Amino acid sequence: MRRRGRWGWVVAVVVVIAIAAGAFAAGEAIARSVIRDRVQQAVEEAGARVGSLDVDIPGLVIPQLIGGRIEHARVTGERVEYEGVTADVRLALQGVDVHGMTADDATATASLEAAALETLVSRASAGSAWEALGGAAAIALAEPDVEVSGDVPILGALHLTLRPSASEGRLLLSPTEVALGQWRLELPGALPPGVPTTLTQPIPVCLAEALPAGVTLSDARVEGERLIAHLVVDGGLLNDPTLQRPGGCA
Repeated sequence: MRRRGRWGWVVAVVVVIAIAAGAFAAGEAIARSVIRDRVQQAVEEAGARVGSLDVDIPGLVIPQLIGGRIEHARVTGERVEYEGVTADVRLALQGVDVHGMTADDATATASLEAAALETLVSRASAGSAWEALGGAAAIALAEPDVEVSGDVPILGALHLTLRPSASEGRLLLSPTEVALGQWRLELPGALPPGVPTTLTQPIPVCLAEALPAGVTLSDARVEGERLIAHLVVDGGLLNDPTLQRPGGCA
């Protein structure tokens, strides 16, 4: 009889632990879902449309929420559209204040297809090589270059090979090779008479106009058939409307 009583207590304790563990697991799932919904709401309030969004937080969420601080979080958004430009975005956050929705540090990468880059380049500064093409050129991405093909009045078919970089919030597409018909020139080099010098100048693209004010371009390169933009993010972006407005270049 004593053995049965002891085993009864053991079974009861195991059942209680199992119930508690199940409740905790359910609470974890709910907490993660609430955080994901809150992040998506903040992104949409900033004027972006999101195809799908996922928030990954290492470790247990509930203890971090109780402490008011999430140490690390990764946000992945697919088909994020902002100011007419669509990209896949990955955001890394550190030291997130749960109550203030701010972060000690935040960086992001945006992955763009050729069509999205073409939308950006169409906003290039006046007097650029893109303007010389009349805005009717086609863009392709082939690591590590951006390839632009079109027609220049009088000169005929033009092909530019450009290397992307970043400078003061601008995306710079710097020509490394110019081809007109069968004629090719690797830059730097002397252009033949009659060929506009604008074809050898970097095409400046104000990427800041397609980003919230709290996001700054730090680097850009072509990987495979996509442009990868590395971004520095102000930690208050999710909570400060002034940082969510479209940026601009001076």
